[in-house]
Amino acid sequence: MSTSEAAAAIVAAMRADERSRVCAIDHEGVLVTVPASLELPAGSALTPPGHRTTLAHLVDSLDLMRVVEMWELVQVDGVASGVVRLPGNPEQYALAFADARAEHGCYLASLTPLGVTVVGTGSGAQEITRVIEEVRPRTATLRKDSHALITEVGDRAERLLGYPAAAMVGHRSTEFLHPDDVAVALDGWMQMLSTGVGYRSRLRHRRGDGSWLWLEVVQQLAPTDDGTLSVVAELTDISTEMAAVEELRRRERLFRRTVEALPVGLLRMDLQGRVVQVNARFGALLGSPAGLPEDASLAARLADCGEDCATRTLAAVQACLTGGDDARVQVTVGGDDWSGAQHCSIDVVPLGDDDGEPGVVLVVQDVTEAVRAQRRLAHRATTDGLTGCLNRSAVLSALDDALATAPTGGEHAPAVIFFDLDGFKSVNDRLGHAVGDALLIRVSEVLREVVAVHPGGAEVSRLGGDEFLVVLHRSEDQQEVEDLARRACETLRENLPRTPQLAGDLHRLPIGSSAGSARAVPGDTAGTLVARADAAMYVAKRAGRRADWSDPGR
Repeated sequence: MSTSEAAAAIVAAMRADERSRVCAIDHEGVLVTVPASLELPAGSALTPPGHRTTLAHLVDSLDLMRVVEMWELVQVDGVASGVVRLPGNPEQYALAFADARAEHGCYLASLTPLGVTVVGTGSGAQEITRVIEEVRPRTATLRKDSHALITEVGDRAERLLGYPAAAMVGHRSTEFLHPDDVAVALDGWMQMLSTGVGYRSRLRHRRGDGSWLWLEVVQQLAPTDDGTLSVVAELTDISTEMAAVEELRRRERLFRRTVEALPVGLLRMDLQGRVVQVNARFGALLGSPAGLPEDASLAARLADCGEDCATRTLAAVQACLTGGDDARVQVTVGGDDWSGAQHCSIDVVPLGDDDGEPGVVLVVQDVTEAVRAQRRLAHRATTDGLTGCLNRSAVLSALDDALATAPTGGEHAPAVIFFDLDGFKSVNDRLGHAVGDALLIRVSEVLREVVAVHPGGAEVSRLGGDEFLVVLHRSEDQQEVEDLARRACETLRENLPRTPQLAGDLHRLPIGSSAGSARAVPGDTAGTLVARADAAMYVAKRAGRRADWSDPGR
């Protein structure tokens, strides 16, 4: 099909489809009266308004570029088509162009509704008619006298502002302004009168339907032939631009409110390290000093969070600013790790050009409960629930660490002392398990008191039942280990019968303890070292010596 045939087919479709609304366009793209030669059905031709209007006025701003591209295409190929929407209406319309200059002396364009009409918007054809009827001129002119009284109103000004001329002439222009813009208008007006230099301002004007319209007003002094002073005001509709600005401001306000409502702290910095945005939660979580100015540096905001927190956070930020990757820093705020202080996780994320503005964003979360829960779980996993001592697995792990880091078979070798209570079963049988548990708790307390003064470091563990193990991370020699075992047994013998929380006649029970020790030699593991101490303890128990410092494995 040739170009002329394609154009003729589109024109024929315009005549045939009663839903279509057809407009004529001159070579400049301005809407003109549809020629009678087109012979359209009644009501199909769109009558252009009495001011310069283009097809761009009839479509949504998001579709303007599509209309421009189609207009350029029809001038080359003779036909063009696409889908557009009307302003403020989600319904889609087919837009078709045809070069009909040879037959009708103009370009033709038709708008035809597609699909089902959206509820509440009227029929598609009615919407097209309504839009063109409501199209107002983008520019207009008013004249005023030196007192700002309107003296002359043209047809374009009537359509732009929505008032008949009689409703405006003789009224001061400030009567049609938004109250918040009156001061700006008066200031510019007085400056113009005093300097003779015109001025430009952006003001909201009340239209005849009560709505507010943003206009850019350029006012110039224009002396008249009779010597009186006149002012010409050129009005330009900037409502679309200001609507976009206001939407941007609204989104920015929404974003800021959202940032403030977040349960996390947020701080954003530019590439120079300047703080450009921060919410209140950031300072609350990291204990920022009160009364900081908005432009306070990150270092100032971290001044009270603790030296370790500040140092690690600033290092992570500097790494990101110099090309590093995302980083996460977990810090303790306002105290040491064990004083009930607050724990925070700080994510440091670099921002690039694609993110809007290069820099770094810090996201701070309170992870105190998670850290405490983790520590509670770790404590339960490593601690005997009754006595609070290390459990079997934890003490063997500690012993493995000691064997791995300290020499064996010589000076400073690790050592263990194995304790077992004598007569413990009689306590449980005669006085019950509650008294037995109290006895075990007291044993653990005595052992911790005894070994607390050991210079090489020591840990007490309950292996199970009435068996306890003391791990000495370092020992000077075998004699030191034996002396400590003997002192522990003697302290137990002196304290246990007289423990006030042990009810009944426990002091008359034959409660004692047996102990065996072993000092690490090359090749020892935690298992072999404990086994030797256990064997030494049983030798002492069978011999009735209560404590044996000999090591059958030595």
